[in-house]
Amino acid sequence: MKSIYHPKMSGTGLTLLGVTGSLFICMSPAFASQPVTCSDKEAGSVFESDNHLYLVVDDALVRDAENLEALKQGRIRFCTSHVANMSLLFAGDDFNQDIGDWDTAQVTDMSSMFEDATEFNQDIGHWNTALVRDMHSMFLGAHQFNGDVSRWNTANVTDMSSMFEDAHAFNQDVTHWNISKVTTLEKTFYRAARFNQNLRNWNTSGVTTMKMTFAGAGHFNGDISRWNTSRVTTMASMFEDAGAFNHDLGQWNTTSLADVRDMFRNAARFDQDLNGWDTSHIADMRGMFAGAVRFNGEIGQWNVSHVVNMSDMFHGAAHFNRDISNWDTSGLIAAVNMFREARRFNQPLAAWDTSRLKNTSFMFRQAGVFNQYIGSWDTSALVSATGMFWAAASFDRDISQWNTGKLTYASAMFAYASSFNQDIGQWDTSGLKRANSMFQAATAFNQDISGWNTSSLERVISMFEHAESFDQDLTGWDLSRVKAKYAQNFARYSAMTAEYLPAFADAE
Repeated sequence: MKSIYHPKMSGTGLTLLGVTGSLFICMSPAFASQPVTCSDKEAGSVFESDNHLYLVVDDALVRDAENLEALKQGRIRFCTSHVANMSLLFAGDDFNQDIGDWDTAQVTDMSSMFEDATEFNQDIGHWNTALVRDMHSMFLGAHQFNGDVSRWNTANVTDMSSMFEDAHAFNQDVTHWNISKVTTLEKTFYRAARFNQNLRNWNTSGVTTMKMTFAGAGHFNGDISRWNTSRVTTMASMFEDAGAFNHDLGQWNTTSLADVRDMFRNAARFDQDLNGWDTSHIADMRGMFAGAVRFNGEIGQWNVSHVVNMSDMFHGAAHFNRDISNWDTSGLIAAVNMFREARRFNQPLAAWDTSRLKNTSFMFRQAGVFNQYIGSWDTSALVSATGMFWAAASFDRDISQWNTGKLTYASAMFAYASSFNQDIGQWDTSGLKRANSMFQAATAFNQDISGWNTSSLERVISMFEHAESFDQDLTGWDLSRVKAKYAQNFARYSAMTAEYLPAFADAE
């Protein structure tokens, strides 16, 4: 669309198409606290007010490139009484002019308005936002913005997702905002690094998603204990990397909650009792407390009967050591890294129903004090136990009766498990394909496993390397599928002598 005016600088004047003579433009940055209105004027017309020249714009003219450039350079101002849609208006622009006097009374959409407008930081606190419904991504990536928007009327807003995402400087009071119609707070304060305001009075009764709401908001530690979360279905990554957060959430209504993946991942200070939560509809708890180094809250009464994935759940939760022995794990399929680096965890798990558990890779890796009996586990579905007890320095329990008929991957299963020395000679290893580093540096292990069925084995690199005690005769092993290049360092630095070594497929 062609611009309505064509500016020509002539001395201190500006010549406008359709306007006779020159009008003096005041270049003062003075802020007009009240909006300039022009609902009685035709779009495209020009008028003067308080020594400023205004162009009356509508939804089309407000986006015209030449008009926006003139606005950006301060050669003209906009009167926006006819504008309803301001979405993406300054997205990706270095715009930073005073627009505090805009009439936004008719605007319904401000989504992405200042997205990636990295320089913008003007006072727009007096804007009338009573009709606005969509504010998603409004200040996403507006790194400098820290304007006072405390008086905005947000009563009709339904979407605040990503509203202040990556708004690194923003830290203003929004306590009294009415968000009763908001349905999504996904990423609202994601990586809003400085934000730390009290939001306890927010009415969140209509919100269904709180995914990543405060993720990366490193300073946030506001009291949100009274939030109504009865309709929320996902809190995935809600406090991920929210390193300062540590408020009581024990009274939250979680009856609709289905997804808590990474909810408190790297929430370094969080340590609250969540025992009262209704977790009966949750299917995925992956990474829920991973890296939450101080967390040791009570969660033993949780109903986890529908959870299929607990991978990384307590990975790096260095203080966690609560009794979760009564959990109903009958639906559990994956527990990869579940207690990895959970350095204090040592609770009984013998009663767990593991009949569907397929993947326990690195489950107790570097869980240095764990030494509980789990020999009763039903492992009939187990396919991968790669690194399961890697560097689990204390573990030395009887697991001789495990059903390993489906076990295919056991690389590094007991690597660096310096205490382990249990009889596992009766294991069914007929399906085992990968055993690289299986007993590497398992310095105590010296059990007779000469009877293992190894006919499916394909990789045994470093299988017994540095197994300083191991000196069993394995000459009866069938390694016809293992080529020498996949058996490098098979028993290097172990106690095995050459006459006990098995033959490989292409051995000379």
